[in-house]
Amino acid sequence: MTLHFPNISWRASARYALLSTLTLGALTACSDSTGSSGSESARINFLPYPYPQAVSPDGKTVMIQNLGGATGSEIYLYDVATRHLSLSTAAGPNPNDIAWGLSNNGVIASAYGDPVQAGIWTQAAGWQVLPLTYPAGCDPFLAMAWDVSADGSVVVAGDEDGCAGTSSYLWSNGTVTQLEILGAGQNVAQVISDDGSTAAGHAPVSSLDRWPAIWHADGSGFLLPSAGIFPDDCPGDINALSADGSMAAGVWCQHAFYWTQSGGPVDLGLLPGTDPSDASFANAIAANGQLIFGTNGNGFNGPQQPFVWTAALGMRSLPDLLNHFVSKVPEGYTLLTANAASADGTVVIGQALGPDGPVSYVLTAPVQYYGL
Repeated sequence: MTLHFPNISWRASARYALLSTLTLGALTACSDSTGSSGSESARINFLPYPYPQAVSPDGKTVMIQNLGGATGSEIYLYDVATRHLSLSTAAGPNPNDIAWGLSNNGVIASAYGDPVQAGIWTQAAGWQVLPLTYPAGCDPFLAMAWDVSADGSVVVAGDEDGCAGTSSYLWSNGTVTQLEILGAGQNVAQVISDDGSTAAGHAPVSSLDRWPAIWHADGSGFLLPSAGIFPDDCPGDINALSADGSMAAGVWCQHAFYWTQSGGPVDLGLLPGTDPSDASFANAIAANGQLIFGTNGNGFNGPQQPFVWTAALGMRSLPDLLNHFVSKVPEGYTLLTANAASADGTVVIGQALGPDGPVSYVLTAPVQYYGL
């Protein structure tokens, strides 16, 4: 069987470490040069499943997944305030039943069932399968729901045109808006802004299977101009949007980047001191574009590590920052990725390597720790 959503592996490499018990740790604040008073604290908690998927924009809920659960691809929700982790539902028996998006009011956007379809889930209504925009998918892989707006009203999804390629659409209360096909082949809009106004992902250009692309709520779209910052023979993808859709971030030519209409693309480069063959991926935009979180490394020259970026201080290692300004990450744990963040940047999730293997982490910290 061939799956025709090649962005799954790309996005997974951006979000998850390339590594083949609920344990809690705490970081206690101390005074630092960023201006923190020392009265506020940072906390990191480790959760037992290795797939941290999403943070609700308000930072109240984290979604993690156990893809090999007893009931299939199990979806767990973690209450950040109470630190309570609970099994909410299962997306289905197919290993590609992956949940990606979570709204403030508990709407989950996911690949669902077998054959794999685009589905949304709520506590009240359970699973709902979104309509196919084409009569048949490709093999047993029909469609996928990628992300959902903050209020749960708009979902971005995509389905297969009979193995000919992927197209994407916005779904809102039963209304489908097809997104403009850019180039020929896979058009994948995999993220949506919190306000539902903008979707983004990639589309093909010439011999490249992916180039950063943005679509508006009316379905119209455009390819990001490289503006000479990146070569025209280098692929790219968008993994994150700001809350209002005015800023995009992702990976281009193996480097994390961000883009705005006024400034064009900006190459964020790599973490200082890392191998030139490493890659970096921007996975989350927070604090009105003042913070970007992501992952640096390729998993082969050494472990990946999460980073935080600010305009004033550039890209910095998140573990190094925490170890310097608070106290050390608990012994036996190594932070590997930064997958998602709340809209204000105070909650960040990712994958870590613990004593017994990969786990998820939830980091809560005031934005002053990052230099804001």
